[in-house]
Amino acid sequence: GAAVVSYYDAGSLQRDLKLAICNNAACSSPTLVLIDSTGQVGRYSSLALTSDNKPIVAYTDDTNTDLKMAFCNDASACASPTFNVVDSAGGQHTSLKLSNTGKPIVSYFSASTLKLAFCEATTTCASPTVATVDSSGSPGFFSSLQLDAAGKPIIAYQETGGADLKIAFCDDATTCASPTTATVDSTGNAGQYASLQLHASSGIPYIAYYGDSKLKLAWCDSATACTAPTVETVDSSGDVGQYSSLQLADGTAVMSYRDVTNTNLMLAVLTFPTTTTTTT
Repeated sequence: GAAVVSYYDAGSLQRDLKLAICNNAACSSPTLVLIDSTGQVGRYSSLALTSDNKPIVAYTDDTNTDLKMAFCNDASACASPTFNVVDSAGGQHTSLKLSNTGKPIVSYFSASTLKLAFCEATTTCASPTVATVDSSGSPGFFSSLQLDAAGKPIIAYQETGGADLKIAFCDDATTCASPTTATVDSTGNAGQYASLQLHASSGIPYIAYYGDSKLKLAWCDSATACTAPTVETVDSSGDVGQYSSLQLADGTAVMSYRDVTNTNLMLAVLTFPTTTTTTT
């Protein structure tokens, strides 16, 4: 299907949450929709589509310091969305996924803590189950969430106190009552713009991220732990790696990212274990 993008309109007077709904593969004439304009809203938005392509968006309400969620009632215009406050303690660096039953799960940074909110239904998040995943060292920046084959959340994120890249493995799919955390990379300033994907067959986590002005890729030694991760520098030609986004396909890791030095959008394709191709 065509792409749908949630975004923060920083140029508007009130700072709004918007959607761009593409009408073709080239997105040449997208439908632009104002979702929420009450106060200053829309930063750190993360989007998921239901099985019938209705957008759900998690985002920050800066005016009220809330984590909010918007549920669109249709797939093509989002004319009358439903809103919920998910966490009144705030929520930044959100990452949203839908469970195997279609219920939203969102990871986020709140009050110097990495949290997870499990929504109670597919179309509302008024009474979520909120779990503290990690509270050591102000963790949760750049959170990136995936669900394993059993629906259990795995989160990559930066612990800002030590500027480390970390990963958390939940022990269940609905409460994350006893998560396991591990440090993936503690060299320099690691873990910004983390992008997590799980290998389709092995379930092993792979994380692209920005560390010390480089694009890096790390992968864990198993699907349920990260005691001996492998860390590889993918691109170090200048200041590169911000806004990294990772996909895995056919034995390769494909990463888009920003080249700050040359103000370019870049693409790197790493064929395991060591062959890397970069393209402007």
